Amino acid sequence: MGFTRRSKGFSPLGSATASGLGLSATRTNELILQAAWRHVAGPVISRRAPAIRVHRGVLELRIDQPAWRRAIEHLLPELGAKLAREHAALGVTRFRLIDASVRDEGERNRS
Repeated sequence: MGFTRRSKGFSPLGSATASGLGLSATRTNELILQAAWRHVAGPVISRRAPAIRVHRGVLELRIDQPAWRRAIEHLLPELGAKLAREHAALGVTRFRLIDASVRDEGERNRS
């Protein structure tokens, strides 16, 4: 069994692009959005209100509990400013909070 060594050696971990990993453009954009939201919101908020998608400048967040909805509504101006400043390429101008229970019922009705 003959192994050939690449002339440029190893690639640094994390240097592969999405196309190099075989990811679709849609999946790549989802991962970029989720990473940006985790960076801006922090691990606790991003777990309680995960980013679903950006559509026409509106970042949709899924909210699991009403208490978290109220807390996040108060934080949105600060989070929005930070997101716009640090991740302007996403183009987020507004937020939409989606109750997880309403979304789950809608998905069940479509099935």
